[in-house]
Amino acid sequence: MGSQKLRQLWSPWDRHEGLSTAIFLAILILSISNVVHALGVRRETPQCLPPSSVASLGWVGTAAGTSTIKQVPAYIVIEADAWSSTYIAATLLQDVMGVNVTVLEYDGDYSGTFSRVASGRVHANLELWPNSKAALYQQFIVQQGLVEDSGMIGYAAKISWYINTAIANAYPTLIFDSWRSYTMNSVLQYLPAYGTTTPARKADGSWLCDSTTYSFCSNGMFVPPQCQANPSGCREYWHVDPSYNMGENEQRIITLGLKLVVVYLGADFASTVTRCANQNSYLCIFYYWKPEILPSTLSLSVVSLPEYNSTCFSQFSASRVGASSNELQFSLKDHDINFLLNDYATTGVTETTACKWIASNRNLWTAWIPAPPANYIMTLDDMASSEVLPIFVVVLCGLFFAATLPTFHLLSRYAGIATVKAQSPRFMQLIALGVFVVTASVALEIASPTITGMCAVRIWLLALGMCTILGSIIVKTMRIYLIFGNRYQMQFNLKDSRLLGGVLAMAAVDLVLLGAWTGAAAPSPIISTVSTTTYTYLCSTSSDTGGTAITAILAIFHALQLLVACWLSFKIRNVGTTYNESKYIALAAYNILLACIVVVPVAVLPINFRAQFVIKCVCILLALGGVLGLLVWRPILEVLLAGADGADAHPKFEPPSLAKLNRRAGSLRNDMAKSDKGEEGVLCGLEARVGQRFAIKQMGGVFRKWTEVDVVLFHHPLPSLQLTPCSSPAKGSQAYTAKVYASPTDSAPDCFILRVGGSSYLVQAKDATDADRWIHDIETTFKAVNAITTGSASHGSGAGSGSHSGNTTAADQSVANRRPQVTLRSGSMAG
Repeated sequence: MGSQKLRQLWSPWDRHEGLSTAIFLAILILSISNVVHALGVRRETPQCLPPSSVASLGWVGTAAGTSTIKQVPAYIVIEADAWSSTYIAATLLQDVMGVNVTVLEYDGDYSGTFSRVASGRVHANLELWPNSKAALYQQFIVQQGLVEDSGMIGYAAKISWYINTAIANAYPTLIFDSWRSYTMNSVLQYLPAYGTTTPARKADGSWLCDSTTYSFCSNGMFVPPQCQANPSGCREYWHVDPSYNMGENEQRIITLGLKLVVVYLGADFASTVTRCANQNSYLCIFYYWKPEILPSTLSLSVVSLPEYNSTCFSQFSASRVGASSNELQFSLKDHDINFLLNDYATTGVTETTACKWIASNRNLWTAWIPAPPANYIMTLDDMASSEVLPIFVVVLCGLFFAATLPTFHLLSRYAGIATVKAQSPRFMQLIALGVFVVTASVALEIASPTITGMCAVRIWLLALGMCTILGSIIVKTMRIYLIFGNRYQMQFNLKDSRLLGGVLAMAAVDLVLLGAWTGAAAPSPIISTVSTTTYTYLCSTSSDTGGTAITAILAIFHALQLLVACWLSFKIRNVGTTYNESKYIALAAYNILLACIVVVPVAVLPINFRAQFVIKCVCILLALGGVLGLLVWRPILEVLLAGADGADAHPKFEPPSLAKLNRRAGSLRNDMAKSDKGEEGVLCGLEARVGQRFAIKQMGGVFRKWTEVDVVLFHHPLPSLQLTPCSSPAKGSQAYTAKVYASPTDSAPDCFILRVGGSSYLVQAKDATDADRWIHDIETTFKAVNAITTGSASHGSGAGSGSHSGNTTAADQSVANRRPQVTLRSGSMAG
């Protein structure tokens, strides 16, 4: 209901003097569920109080600004038995606290209250008579625990107020032993007037009840709000010491609206009370307890007070005596009940009667209204465009856009150059397109989710962009895998048009899933609490079964794409493609996987939305940077750094001079026997071919450079290719005993391509004839070894020639299939 205080609405009905007072239970369900208004007659609660009249209480009548929100009003169903007091509660909840209240009447079905509250059909019954319901009480409250008993409401006193009995005997027509009597002047006139009794002082002369120690004291007394305007119109109530039950009696006087001023008598209390008790000419009312000497020896009578209630008492604080939110008791008094009954007898409309009582008793019910919680009105905490984080992300996105846009033109311009052509320029353009789209999704993270369709647009761009990137990586790796890991020599159509169809098929599936996801999951902004006083908007989806299912399917589709791309990249990681593309594809796929490992948990963890924003955006952009750099800009930079000047131009190699290559070191040459094969003979007892000071550099890589090595090819008995750096021979050489291939290159006749250890190198021989001879010798020497290491595509890694450009033909494939096959997993480099 928003407050425990409104769970206690007293409805006492005095039947007869000496008979027990009727008690009512306030019954509340422990948890509120959806309410089904079955069978009950719904009663409207018309507006009684205009919002402006209760705005000062903080719940209604206060408009939230454009960047602030109020909590959604609570909803409660109260069961009424046609008593006006229920409509008092309903009206206060509705008009003062803004709660959506429904009142249901179940005429004659009073025993069904317990089951209705237990089932959630109603949330509370404020006027349940406990008579003849002991069995239901035992069943629903004690045994099952489905219903909560908020406590008995009655008039048994817990803290005793006493009067001298002699005065009551002297005036038998007046009632002195009920607190209600002290609301009437006919009884108050017999009490000492304000200022009659002197308050006690301490030894140092200060008041026993001083304002320094007790905030509610003034000049040794407590003067309640109802007496402060005119203290002379109030009477004295005697107390021993302000520290005894501190503040309780003072608050009770305020709550009950009694015109009594508390005078603290200290050491003079006993003698003052004794004098009063031994006479019958004036009345005295005071605080005391039993068992004690005074109640046992003097003729005293107890004044009846409202019954103690633990729930209300737990909200009491002595430091807030007199505050509107500090109450010991919340009750409808006898005269309140009489007012309601009399008015109802005249009007016959309970809602009208309740409204009249509320209008006449504002000073009473305002104390029942709690202050709104700290988070009742919350301020929007949204990232401003001037903040550092959005500016940082905007700058990064701008750099990515600037880096991506030129690639489309450059890839088209250099599509005919071998460096670019061999690495599938069409798919590089698709990857660049995917990077551009995902970058746009990241840029939109800065926009407010409250913009219509923004939550859906972000996901659409992110999903389609990643689908394009991963789809292109999959078909590129699949082409390499099928060419170099084709164990059964099967023919495959690996033209760009067919592979492009594979990417488009994946994108089509993604579009269908995104459309279904948008309809079923209904992505939209939700309010997320940042602190007790601030909130922000985040994107979320429907939590129903359909929305959750399609969201899971969409996530699984993209996860499968990523896993397939990583698996294929792993399988071809050691394939010696012409420009070492397989290694860079693997790095790009792993980069995306790493970003997902970081981003996915961050997106669902309950961390600050600014931290989520920057971690998510930076990780995605870093992954995009790796993909763009490794798979798109790297081939372009290789062409640019090689000095290509047009679509038909070839890279301009700058190897060392032939004069330098023709200089012989002599050490190896002198150890070899001449033959008709040139630099070939027996070295250390083994048949070998030697190439001294050959220039070599990697085929792929932006910062590749020429180095000089001595190349030794051993023919028998163990085929081996040994490369020894000329600049640092002491560091040793590398020897390769398998997966060694050589092939010609169109760009430089005196060079050949050497593939060893999963990498490709460009090697410059003495001339074109020497290059052809080296190709022939290497292929012949390692043919048998490579045939032995042939394995299926499911076993490891291969090496081989070539270009797997977008124009692969059936003839190209046939040649590739006749090429000796090697495993795609195991390595065979030694050295």
